[in-house]
Amino acid sequence: MKVAYFSPLPPKKTGIATYSLNLVPELAKRIDLHLLDAGIETPPPFQGIPAFDFLADPERLIGLDDYGALLYHIGNNPRYHLDIYKVLLRRPGVVVLHDTVLYFLAAGLGRGGWIKEFCRNYGLDRLDEVWDLLDRHRCSDIVCYESPERFPFLRRTLSAATAVIVHSRTSADIVRSAGFEGKVHVVEHLIYPDQMRRCLEGWDPRKLRKKHGIDEDELLIGCFGFIVRTKRIPSVLKALACLEDRVKFKLLVVGEGEDMREEISRNGLEGETIRTGFVDDEAFNRYLALTDIVVNLRYPSMGETSGTLVQSMAYGKPCIVTDHAWFSELPDECVRKIGYGKEEVEQLVQGLGELAFDPDLRNRMGRRAKEYVEISCTPARIARRYHEVLEQTVRETDWVRSYLLERMAAVLPGSGQG
Repeated sequence: MKVAYFSPLPPKKTGIATYSLNLVPELAKRIDLHLLDAGIETPPPFQGIPAFDFLADPERLIGLDDYGALLYHIGNNPRYHLDIYKVLLRRPGVVVLHDTVLYFLAAGLGRGGWIKEFCRNYGLDRLDEVWDLLDRHRCSDIVCYESPERFPFLRRTLSAATAVIVHSRTSADIVRSAGFEGKVHVVEHLIYPDQMRRCLEGWDPRKLRKKHGIDEDELLIGCFGFIVRTKRIPSVLKALACLEDRVKFKLLVVGEGEDMREEISRNGLEGETIRTGFVDDEAFNRYLALTDIVVNLRYPSMGETSGTLVQSMAYGKPCIVTDHAWFSELPDECVRKIGYGKEEVEQLVQGLGELAFDPDLRNRMGRRAKEYVEISCTPARIARRYHEVLEQTVRETDWVRSYLLERMAAVLPGSGQG
């Protein structure tokens, strides 16, 4: 089966490009893959797997009839997914839904395009909500809206999906609740073992600790990924400020996004905080391997599954997460879960303190986390699940097409049916 695989491709600065980097080699062992992306500036690092820039070569889209299946990776970042989304609307296919809130994807169309998209998703009778949102918000800038989860913008995406792949039961429930009547397949996120080995070859962790002034007896607490309000970094800073007199630590923040300098200063943690900004995959993996405890909070959820958390678990790191959405589905023995209400900071202080003072607990939790993802999230296992979903969808689509053709033939003039 030949499959057109639409996804942001490396070296683009998005976790979904990294996801495809690690899935594609395994999936290509089972399926004849052709990779399609918008705006490929550097050839992606795939040996023997063709990749095409459909913006530079739009005739590639004309030839989509030649493929047995179309697979679209859809996320919430318009920079990497908007052009792929536009193709999906014209050529339906299997959708890998990485986020169940696509507000910012729609916002990437600009104010006028966003209003049109709102009407197509929610109907003209809800236009009053658009004017209310624009009136209340800063400079009427739709990108500044602080409650995107209120408007998931899922209807059009799901209307073009022949089947949907999600990474959690939570996301599957959201898709069904949004009115999707087709097949929804839960396929776990995957770990990146080849990338981990490659990035840690010849690596000396002592040099990296020395570079950032991390003492031998200091605990390194890490927050990784794109820094936005839903990652709850202010709560992490407040909790660490409470522990400062009892625990010797450094906070490592790896990723770009919102500027946290004011919050860091307010909590008196300038000397304890290391901020790297965006780093490449090699540096990201080395920082992750260096970290003693990973804090990966998320509230409210946009329906996403955290690839960073899955990789942290693959490294055997003890992780503290929010007891919400997909994170709640993880086995209790693999991660430490905390609440997201008024008790968030207090429970975070307690969780960090317990892990900081109990190295056996850190080792035990990290070992169980690693065992869990090494069973459930290997690239070979995930590629097999993708293959199964694609074959099943093609079979069902072919059956429906054949049935409709038979029904049309039965009622056409000259068919004997009058």
